[in-house]
Amino acid sequence: MVERQNKISIVTINYNNADGLYNTIKSVVLQKKRKASIEFIVVDGASTDHTNQVLEKFESLIDVVISEKDAGIYHAMNKGLSVATGESILFLNSGDRFFLPFDLSQFQDKFELNSHIVFCKTIQRFGEDAYVRPSCRDFKKAKKIFGHQGLFVPKFVYKRVSYRTDFMISADVLWIKEVTELAPIKYCEDICAVFELGGISNNPSLKQIKFYAMQQNKKSLVIKSILKFLIKLFFGSKLMYRIIFWKKFDFINGKIIDSMENPYSCYDRHKSIF
Repeated sequence: MVERQNKISIVTINYNNADGLYNTIKSVVLQKKRKASIEFIVVDGASTDHTNQVLEKFESLIDVVISEKDAGIYHAMNKGLSVATGESILFLNSGDRFFLPFDLSQFQDKFELNSHIVFCKTIQRFGEDAYVRPSCRDFKKAKKIFGHQGLFVPKFVYKRVSYRTDFMISADVLWIKEVTELAPIKYCEDICAVFELGGISNNPSLKQIKFYAMQQNKKSLVIKSILKFLIKLFFGSKLMYRIIFWKKFDFINGKIIDSMENPYSCYDRHKSIF
C-alpha cells in the first residue's frame, strides 16, 4: 500500500494527566484507523501518576515517547518540535481530542500541508458549556483567535521557530504569531478538535500575571488577565468563561456535542480500536 502524503506529526504533551492522555491516544488511534498518515509523539515530563502504565499499554501505537523531567510545558513542546518529522505538525495535548466527525485522512487529501499553514475550528468545553472557536462571524478575520489545537504548521516553518521558554504563559500565542508570518495560510471551516478549558493561559495565577506584565508592553493584555482572575475569584470559572466568550465565540450546549460523539464510546466499546 502506498503511504499517504502529507504525514502529520501529532505531538502530545503530558504531565500527571494519565486519564487525559488515554483519551487523546484513543482519539489519535481512531484517526489512524481511518487511514490518516500520522507520526504520534508523546512528551511526558516524568509523571508520577499512572501515565507509565498507559504508555506501556499502548507502546505499539506511539511512534516516539520521551519521558523525562522538563522545565515546563513550552520546553516540552520544543522537544516535540525537535523530533517531529512529519510534513506538518499539530499539538494535541493530553486531554485534547479530535472531534469525532472530523476525518483527518480526508483533510490530508484536501490541503497541501507541506507548504501551507492551515487553521481549523475547535470546540472548547467547560462542563455543559461549549464554544466554537472562532465564531462564524469572525472566521478568517483574526489569526489570534484560533486555538493551537486547530493549527497545522508545515515542517519548513516549525523547524525554524521554537517556543519561548522564558514565558510562563502565552508563549503559544507568540509562537502562533511568529509561524503565521512565514507561510501562506488556508482556512478549513471544519471543527477538528475538542479541548477542555482550564489551562494555564485561561487561569493565570497572580504570580503569573505579574510575570506576564513584566514581559508584555500592551497594558490591555495585562488588564484582561487581571479581570479574568478577579471574575473567576468572585463568580467562578463558568461565569468567567461566559462573560469572556459570549460575543467572541459561538456558544452551544455541550449536550449537542455529546450527542454527536456518542458513537465514539460505542465504537470503542464494541469494535475495540486498540
